[in-house]
Amino acid sequence: LLPKLLPPNMRPRPPPAKLLTPPYVTASPEVQHRKFTLPSSATSDGTRSTLRFLILATDGLWDELTSTNAVALVGGHLQGQRNSIANQNLTKSIPTIEENMTKTSAPLPHAAKRVRHSDWSFKEESLGMHLIRNALGGIDNTLIQQHLSIPAPYSRRYRDDISVLVLTFEGDEGVEQPKTRAKL
Repeated sequence: LLPKLLPPNMRPRPPPAKLLTPPYVTASPEVQHRKFTLPSSATSDGTRSTLRFLILATDGLWDELTSTNAVALVGGHLQGQRNSIANQNLTKSIPTIEENMTKTSAPLPHAAKRVRHSDWSFKEESLGMHLIRNALGGIDNTLIQQHLSIPAPYSRRYRDDISVLVLTFEGDEGVEQPKTRAKL
């Protein structure tokens, strides 16, 4: 019954090859340490490069988005991009500074899946929800609804759990903050 409700191009994920016998999940955390060095000089195009945000997410997000797309999506959101943008135009119109990135470890053992939609959405206010929406379907609300309507435990066959937290390091200089008024 479930495959009849889903579009024909949405296939179940294959079971992981290494999960042959229990325990499938262990309580031993995998911790990686990274040292961030903030560039202090101007880049080749004259813009100043600084650490503006940090994306912390479970592997469910990285199954669906590449790190380049995730950075461009957050960068576009912070620059005020709204509505939608074509998939192929995202990284062209939202500049990222990959040439200055230092590779401190090997890439993730799995690569992001092929993006299943044609346009990226810029309508969520929350940066985390913005990334989740675009991982699940972008502007295609039907595809997002199909992903979210699959009941547990069947949903694990089609998508992994996704949790996202985006920490921003933007200063409040020059931004007028609304004054809070207490009401009794």
